[in-house]
Amino acid sequence: MGVPLAEITFISDYRVYLSRRCAHRCGYCNFQQTPANLPPSRKAVRALLHTAGRIGAHQITLTSGEGIDQWDEISSACRYMGYRGWYDYVHAMARFVLQQRGHHLFFPSLDVGAMPWHELRKMRDAVANVRMMLHSIDNNLQTEIAHRDAPHKCLERRLAALEEMASVGIPMVTGIQVGIGESEETWGQTARIVSDIHRRHGSIQNFVVSPFEPQPYSLMAAYPPVSAEVFLRAVRTVRDNLHSSILLSPEIGRSIELLPDLDQMGISDIGSVTLGNSEHLDLDIRSAIHHIMIDPSGVDLKQRMALCEDFIARRALPEDLTNNIQRFSRFMEQTRGLDHQRPTDSQTGLGGNDARASNHDTVA
Repeated sequence: MGVPLAEITFISDYRVYLSRRCAHRCGYCNFQQTPANLPPSRKAVRALLHTAGRIGAHQITLTSGEGIDQWDEISSACRYMGYRGWYDYVHAMARFVLQQRGHHLFFPSLDVGAMPWHELRKMRDAVANVRMMLHSIDNNLQTEIAHRDAPHKCLERRLAALEEMASVGIPMVTGIQVGIGESEETWGQTARIVSDIHRRHGSIQNFVVSPFEPQPYSLMAAYPPVSAEVFLRAVRTVRDNLHSSILLSPEIGRSIELLPDLDQMGISDIGSVTLGNSEHLDLDIRSAIHHIMIDPSGVDLKQRMALCEDFIARRALPEDLTNNIQRFSRFMEQTRGLDHQRPTDSQTGLGGNDARASNHDTVA
């Protein structure tokens, strides 16, 4: 018998852009304040889900910019499609994702920024989790390129929004982005603050540490990406300050070579791995993940649900979400096998006959 491989879990994710509009402009983001495509119809979302299923994604992250719910063009488009407004549309799309049947099953996740408490309560029957990143609690960034045009990212407003959203009881995903000009001391401070919020509400599921990677057409497009050394130092700092019941998830993107370093730190999860979005598929990351799953070198990489086991055990779940959890559990039993042998090429969920999508298999 050889030495058991270290198990690291991940979520296979596909992002559906409900809108690329945003009322603010963070330096590291390329969402727009100027007119962009209107929210996709149910028919367009169905086509995107077909693509997501073919590439093996199980989490559908419904994404938009922040502060657009009162914009006339957004509200008008939603009403034209038969919804009362932006949040009614978002809820309907989440329910639509959750209720998909057939060969594919999906867990909807929301990443639309801060939401009013009463609107988020309505989402409890439709989503597996809600994501709202802090990015950084360093208020000095309010005068720097990262947040100078993003007043919603000031410390007081962002923490108040996270506190309010955490009180609803939906599993929350939050965290920081490393390398946007923040001071290193804020890494540990953020972990301690989020831990305190979790002690009060018990709803912080994941703390994400995300490395800065310059986005095309963003204000920081020409800035260098954060180094692996700095990123790993941030992960270590957060690990040492985070509440033990919050899952630490360094989302390494394409930097799969960091897996052994994370394993040495005791990291057991890398959060969402985005296989594609409404605009393109990331075939390189999909291929890298797929290769590790069938031919590991020190790491046993396995898919997990968008909901962690302890949240499933203590939360009253809607029927559709419970059904998908049961379906996913059966899927994992089939792909792993009861003898826990390494999966074959067609058993990872990222390959096989159902993964025929090309890099151009997208919907405008």
